[in-house]
Amino acid sequence: MKINKILIPDNISKTMLQFEIIPISYYLYENHQAQSTFITSIYTYRLAIVTSGKYAVETKGFQFTIEKGDILLVPPFNAYSIKCISEIATCYILNFNIKFHAKDKNKLNLVEEKNIIKFDNLLNDNILAFLNRAYNMMTNNEYGHYYFIKIAIEKLFILCEGSYLTNNNIEQNIDNHYTNRTQECVIESLRYIDKHLSENVKVQDICNYLNVSQSYLYTCFKKVMKISVSKAIIAYKLDRSLEMLQDKDLRIIDIANSVGFDNIYYFSNSFKKCFGISPTAFRQHYM
Repeated sequence: MKINKILIPDNISKTMLQFEIIPISYYLYENHQAQSTFITSIYTYRLAIVTSGKYAVETKGFQFTIEKGDILLVPPFNAYSIKCISEIATCYILNFNIKFHAKDKNKLNLVEEKNIIKFDNLLNDNILAFLNRAYNMMTNNEYGHYYFIKIAIEKLFILCEGSYLTNNNIEQNIDNHYTNRTQECVIESLRYIDKHLSENVKVQDICNYLNVSQSYLYTCFKKVMKISVSKAIIAYKLDRSLEMLQDKDLRIIDIANSVGFDNIYYFSNSFKKCFGISPTAFRQHYM
């Protein structure tokens, strides 16, 4: 009698089994020449997949290009500027979080990476077709689109992790020796807000932590995020609440408290003002 070989998890599979991918958002951007934007990746991981054209990227004073077939992995708390340098360029953006299953984690490579990484010419036709299918399912609100997007992220993560481990097709592992003071001030502020998420964080609290004046902090946030510090604090907390609302076992009042809102009505009004929908309606619509 022939006995089938028992499947043994390989190193990458062992890594993937230690955590769960939680999709946050999925966008398709079409940019035209000279369009430029500054992006602050807050608490989520981000995968940028270039499907056509070419972009110039700058982060921490380092400049490089990404073009069709390249994948950019942006870990939490990184900021970068991106500019279209071809006549037209398209790029998929996938934002996601990672939830760990085990307290005792082995080395997780990309999960532990703190810097932006560019994977050169890593996108293949099969993955692109899967990304297109996932995006069309989401656009048409087809059943199963959330899970399809989750699988798409996992496919990309496995692809990047494999390249990372073999050290092939990695164009840049951006070092963090260089720090742009303005960007770094904003990123450290966001880290402080995240660490004190359930507290009523004030602007002065951040100033005391960073040892800077309110006027300097305000200037940094207006330059980087185009909003004031106080609005950024609220926006960050509301952004975090989106993930929590996907957990049906959490009451909305508990979620409000978890992100530092003592008043449920203030939380609901702020949420609706920010996203155009109430927390209850969001939960009913998206769950």
